Amino acid sequence: QPNASSWSYLSDKNSKTAFTPVNATQVLETLMSKVPAFRWKYMGTGDDSWHMGPMAQDVFEAFGLGESPTMIGTSDMDGILMSAVQGMRSKILELSGRVETYENMLQDQRQLLEEQRRQLQSQQV
Repeated sequence: QPNASSWSYLSDKNSKTAFTPVNATQVLETLMSKVPAFRWKYMGTGDDSWHMGPMAQDVFEAFGLGESPTMIGTSDMDGILMSAVQGMRSKILELSGRVETYENMLQDQRQLLEEQRRQLQSQQV
């Protein structure tokens, strides 16, 4: 298509086998602790532009994905990032639940304090 600027790769489930569930929270933790991101330039290309991202060796060591420790497959990186986002969502939902619990506890404490304040005022009259 004219002016198209996207890359598509085969991702049909009928072309895959050996499905294994992914622990999204663990993927997030691994990504954050074992795969640093850097700004960098390619060597020997004459291109002086900056890039940003992980090093293939770090991704390969952390996740064991792909065919080579010197290349990152776009589908693998997409999968890592998608799983990390799911892990982040899981953590956000967990923390939101905890915040709600603490807010409810705080509200209960405020009501109890208000009741005690009223009781003390009524005893002083």
